[in-house]
Amino acid sequence: MKKRSPKLSEKRRKLVRKKHNRSVGVAEKPPQAQLDALLHFYSKGKLGDAESLAITITDTYPRYPLAWKVLASIYLQ
Repeated sequence: MKKRSPKLSEKRRKLVRKKHNRSVGVAEKPPQAQLDALLHFYSKGKLGDAESLAITITDTYPRYPLAWKVLASIYLQ
């Protein structure tokens, strides 16, 4: 018996689901040690260090919001 290949509509549904999951999925999370260091620098007023680390995090994990919020807070001061 020959294995049936998926219909075009089934393939399309899978592609749409895959694309949707990527666009609205949970953002990858940076290592907890980086987040702890970022919050430590920010809370101690070491804004230069916090800015550098936040930029590094946003470059590597652009969809993770905490580093963007810290950067915004730094730039508003």
